[in-house]
Amino acid sequence: MSSPPNGQDSEESAQVPQSLPDNHAEGNQYRGQKASWALDGMIESGRWPQSLPPWCVNAVASGTGDRASRVAMLKKGHRGIAWHKTMRQWARRGQAGWPIAWQPGWRQPGRVVIIWDVSGSMEPYIPLYLPWVYQWATMRGAGVFAFGTRIIDFTNQMSLPYVQVPGVLAKRLDVFGTGTSIGENLLQFLNDWGDRWLSPSTTVIVISDGWDVGSPEVLGQAMARLRQRIRRLVWIHPLMATPGFAPKTRALKVALRYVDAMFPGEDAMALVRLKDRLQ
Repeated sequence: MSSPPNGQDSEESAQVPQSLPDNHAEGNQYRGQKASWALDGMIESGRWPQSLPPWCVNAVASGTGDRASRVAMLKKGHRGIAWHKTMRQWARRGQAGWPIAWQPGWRQPGRVVIIWDVSGSMEPYIPLYLPWVYQWATMRGAGVFAFGTRIIDFTNQMSLPYVQVPGVLAKRLDVFGTGTSIGENLLQFLNDWGDRWLSPSTTVIVISDGWDVGSPEVLGQAMARLRQRIRRLVWIHPLMATPGFAPKTRALKVALRYVDAMFPGEDAMALVRLKDRLQ
């Protein structure tokens, strides 16, 4: 389980971006909805919701990532001449010639990849993060990778009806509730899935409390490689909003060298308020 944060290092604390301003009315009603049950316990007791919680429905910006409606843009390497538009231009000018109108090329919005820590210290937060991650997968086509001492691609499982997902994930006891090796898992992600998922337009969201038994040097190498290949690297920490929080773990100290932002994710309201920041 996670150790309580000790906020003694003010210099390190200052390196973490300030928490989001409390001005998102949509999330105010959800303050304090922290996860308190382990995933398997909720399923066995029948307490797992049969549908997405209401707070989560609008917690993710609309759009579907690389599956989204394409955004038109004129660019070099266009698709060809737009003849109808060109003919109208020539008719207005009374002669044919340059310039001519081109068919627009197409650019798809950048992908989102979520790399989610489901180790023992993060297990109490699984009921909080799972519906949010599920929404990213279904609404934005995000890739979802869960890790403890190993990492697994859960993207396909996120296409199941929501009520089925917890049971499927709970069967992976080799991942859920285990130890944590962040650096080793990031390297495996890069080696096994990086070519498929990463590009200069990709945003990667890491969800973790930073408690790690792995090597800080390996984590630094992995974070550096990851950051070089993507547009933005964001870290969500479930304890960041705790009074006196400071990034004291070795993993967080390394992560701060590479992340573009670190945000609190202690409850449903905090995740709702990230909607605009993570578009």
